[in-house]
Amino acid sequence: MRLFFMRHAEAVERDDWKGEEADRPLTEKGERDTGKEARRLAEIGLQVGIILSSPLIRAMRTAEIIGAALKPPLKPLPDERLLPGFEGGALEQILEDWSELESILMVGHEPDLGLVVGELVSCSGIEFKKGALALVETVPDSDDAKLLWLIPQKILI
Repeated sequence: MRLFFMRHAEAVERDDWKGEEADRPLTEKGERDTGKEARRLAEIGLQVGIILSSPLIRAMRTAEIIGAALKPPLKPLPDERLLPGFEGGALEQILEDWSELESILMVGHEPDLGLVVGELVSCSGIEFKKGALALVETVPDSDDAKLLWLIPQKILI
């Protein structure tokens, strides 16, 4: 299975946001950069079976922009397991729930994504910049996985 992990794009800073943390949105730049990234991913033919996202506004919006650009377009599904605190056990449940798919795109948060991907590929952790996208390939009937690439958003825009 191919597992794509994406950190949400640039969001309004915590100190500048007066509402609920879960409602903290992307900045205009975050929206714009994600749109450019989404178009590039569509151009190179990114295909995924499903998009799952943390239900927090900044992650869902990132997932919506990416999903709308894909061919065919995909509407992301909110998944509370991708909320801050996401860990390896939650990933195992997600993989079990969607085992019939060849690929999944998961949109979430740091430091969780870096820790989970690090655990998958047997390293201490990986840093996901805002909007970064990684591809991990799992080995069937094994706990082995390979990090095939990790691309910062600035490379894709």
